[in-house]
Amino acid sequence: MQVLFWQVPSSLSVTVRDARMRAPVGPRGQREFDVVIFGATGCCGSLTAEHYASRYPQTELRWAIAGRSASKVSVLAAKLNCEFRVASLDEGGLDALAASTACIASAAGPFASPSGWALVEACVNAGTDYADISGEVPWVSELMRRLQARAVEAGSLIVPFCGIDSVPVDLALLGLARRARARFGPGARLGDATMLGAWHWHASNFS
Repeated sequence: MQVLFWQVPSSLSVTVRDARMRAPVGPRGQREFDVVIFGATGCCGSLTAEHYASRYPQTELRWAIAGRSASKVSVLAAKLNCEFRVASLDEGGLDALAASTACIASAAGPFASPSGWALVEACVNAGTDYADISGEVPWVSELMRRLQARAVEAGSLIVPFCGIDSVPVDLALLGLARRARARFGPGARLGDATMLGAWHWHASNFS
């Protein structure tokens, strides 16, 4: 099996397409939800939840929102007419949340925190896919070092950098590609590059 840590220059809505394309079978296909949006009452999480509510009716995709505050998450769920779960940040609460869904889309930063680590670990332990809007490059590098082998074994897709902090880099790369093609022709191609690769280059050359 190939590397299961992906960098996706998109929004958390990519998890909807992925959830449908992967069509979980066996235990994952029998879970309560296809996607759970964690941290749904924050700024980015609420926008993501509103997007899901407008684009993906419950009959098409089994999705829910989750957060720490019962009062806040229940109000948002009533507004969007969707399912919700209250998840404590201890290991038991996050383990239960991860086991209830095929994929977690997290908008609950800061990600380089004990709860951020615990959520990804819970997903790997449950064989659950995970996507977030993180921008903490060193944290993602350490995440890969610690959890790569376990994620591969569990068949868990771990997808950091899904927009927000990575958007300026993605837009800059898009602008660079357009200028290169305008100058050198439509066949001009740029080499593969990622934020993580740039960080490793910087660390090796300036440490």
